[in-house]
Amino acid sequence: MKFNFNIFSKSKQDKEIHPITEDYDDSGFTKFEMEKYDKNVNFFYTNIVNSLILYTYNVEELDKMAPILIDPLTELYEELDYAFLPVLFETVFRNKLIDESFKEELYYLKRKLMIFLLNFGIGNS
Repeated sequence: MKFNFNIFSKSKQDKEIHPITEDYDDSGFTKFEMEKYDKNVNFFYTNIVNSLILYTYNVEELDKMAPILIDPLTELYEELDYAFLPVLFETVFRNKLIDESFKEELYYLKRKLMIFLLNFGIGNS
Protein backbone atom coordinates (compact mmCIF):
# COMPACT_ATOMS: atom_id res chain seq x y z
CA MET A 1 0.00 0.00 0.00
CA LYS A 2 1.29 3.43 -0.88
CA PHE A 3 0.65 6.30 1.54
CA ASN A 4 0.55 9.91 0.42
CA PHE A 5 0.39 11.99 3.57
CA ASN A 6 1.37 15.20 1.74
CA ILE A 7 -2.23 15.63 0.62
CA PHE A 8 -3.26 16.31 4.22
CA SER A 9 -0.70 18.94 5.16
CA LYS A 10 -1.32 22.60 4.59
CA SER A 11 1.34 24.60 2.84
CA LYS A 12 2.20 28.12 3.91
CA GLN A 13 0.24 29.41 0.91
CA ASP A 14 -2.82 27.34 1.89
CA LYS A 15 -2.73 28.76 5.42
CA GLU A 16 -2.59 32.30 4.09
CA ILE A 17 -5.50 31.75 1.72
CA HIS A 18 -7.54 29.73 4.21
CA PRO A 19 -6.67 30.92 7.70
CA ILE A 20 -7.25 28.80 10.79
CA THR A 21 -10.28 30.94 11.60
CA GLU A 22 -12.19 29.44 8.66
CA ASP A 23 -15.53 27.87 9.62
CA TYR A 24 -15.61 24.16 10.39
CA ASP A 25 -18.41 21.78 9.41
CA ASP A 26 -19.97 19.07 11.59
CA SER A 27 -17.06 16.74 10.87
CA GLY A 28 -14.55 19.25 12.24
CA PHE A 29 -13.00 20.08 8.87
CA THR A 30 -13.01 23.27 6.85
CA LYS A 31 -14.51 23.42 3.37
CA PHE A 32 -10.98 23.81 2.01
CA GLU A 33 -9.82 20.65 3.82
CA MET A 34 -12.79 18.68 2.55
CA GLU A 35 -12.03 19.80 -1.00
CA LYS A 36 -8.50 18.40 -0.61
CA TYR A 37 -9.92 15.07 0.53
CA ASP A 38 -12.37 15.12 -2.38
CA LYS A 39 -9.49 15.50 -4.85
CA ASN A 40 -8.08 12.20 -3.58
CA VAL A 41 -11.35 10.29 -3.32
CA ASN A 42 -10.34 7.74 -5.97
CA PHE A 43 -7.31 6.77 -3.89
CA PHE A 44 -9.51 6.31 -0.80
CA TYR A 45 -12.00 4.28 -2.82
CA THR A 46 -9.18 2.05 -4.08
CA ASN A 47 -8.09 1.40 -0.49
CA ILE A 48 -11.57 0.18 0.42
CA VAL A 49 -11.69 -2.05 -2.66
CA ASN A 50 -8.19 -3.43 -1.96
CA SER A 51 -9.15 -4.31 1.60
CA LEU A 52 -12.27 -6.10 0.37
CA ILE A 53 -10.26 -8.01 -2.23
CA LEU A 54 -7.73 -9.12 0.39
CA TYR A 55 -10.62 -10.21 2.60
CA THR A 56 -11.90 -12.56 -0.12
CA TYR A 57 -8.60 -14.44 -0.40
CA ASN A 58 -8.39 -17.88 1.13
CA VAL A 59 -5.33 -19.15 3.02
CA GLU A 60 -3.61 -20.48 -0.11
CA GLU A 61 -4.08 -17.20 -1.98
CA LEU A 62 -2.77 -15.22 0.99
CA ASP A 63 0.23 -17.56 1.25
CA LYS A 64 1.02 -16.90 -2.42
CA MET A 65 1.17 -13.19 -1.63
CA ALA A 66 3.69 -13.65 1.20
CA PRO A 67 6.73 -13.03 -1.06
CA ILE A 68 5.43 -9.59 -2.08
CA LEU A 69 3.85 -8.58 1.23
CA ILE A 70 5.51 -8.52 4.63
CA ASP A 71 2.64 -10.54 6.05
CA PRO A 72 -0.68 -10.89 4.26
CA LEU A 73 -2.76 -10.72 7.47
CA THR A 74 -0.87 -7.65 8.63
CA GLU A 75 -1.44 -6.12 5.21
CA LEU A 76 -5.16 -6.87 5.48
CA TYR A 77 -5.24 -5.24 8.92
CA GLU A 78 -3.41 -2.14 7.68
CA GLU A 79 -5.58 -1.86 4.55
CA LEU A 80 -8.72 -2.05 6.69
CA ASP A 81 -7.38 0.37 9.26
CA TYR A 82 -6.48 2.99 6.66
CA ALA A 83 -9.45 2.48 4.31
CA PHE A 84 -11.91 2.98 7.14
CA LEU A 85 -10.40 6.10 8.67
CA PRO A 86 -13.58 8.10 9.22
CA VAL A 87 -12.74 11.14 7.10
CA LEU A 88 -11.47 9.00 4.21
CA PHE A 89 -14.36 6.55 4.41
CA GLU A 90 -16.92 9.37 4.58
CA THR A 91 -15.26 11.12 1.63
CA VAL A 92 -15.95 8.09 -0.56
CA PHE A 93 -19.64 8.14 0.37
CA ARG A 94 -19.97 11.92 0.18
CA ASN A 95 -18.66 11.70 -3.40
CA LYS A 96 -21.04 8.82 -4.14
CA LEU A 97 -18.40 6.31 -5.24
CA ILE A 98 -20.18 3.75 -3.07
CA ASP A 99 -23.91 3.85 -2.51
CA GLU A 100 -24.86 5.04 0.98
CA SER A 101 -26.89 1.86 1.52
CA PHE A 102 -23.63 -0.13 1.90
CA LYS A 103 -22.11 2.06 4.60
CA GLU A 104 -23.37 0.20 7.66
CA GLU A 105 -22.62 -3.20 6.15
CA LEU A 106 -19.05 -2.14 5.39
CA TYR A 107 -18.60 -0.81 8.94
CA TYR A 108 -19.98 -4.08 10.30
CA LEU A 109 -17.61 -6.11 8.11
CA LYS A 110 -14.67 -4.00 9.19
CA ARG A 111 -15.49 -4.42 12.89
CA LYS A 112 -15.80 -8.20 12.52
CA LEU A 113 -12.55 -8.47 10.58
CA MET A 114 -10.64 -6.27 13.02
CA ILE A 115 -11.84 -8.38 15.96
CA PHE A 116 -10.80 -11.53 14.10
CA LEU A 117 -7.34 -10.15 13.26
CA LEU A 118 -6.80 -8.79 16.77
CA ASN A 119 -7.62 -12.25 18.18
CA PHE A 120 -4.71 -13.58 16.11
CA GLY A 121 -2.39 -10.89 17.46
CA ILE A 122 -2.45 -8.90 14.21
CA GLY A 123 -2.51 -5.16 14.84
CA ASN A 124 -1.34 -5.30 18.44
CA SER A 125 1.71 -3.20 19.04
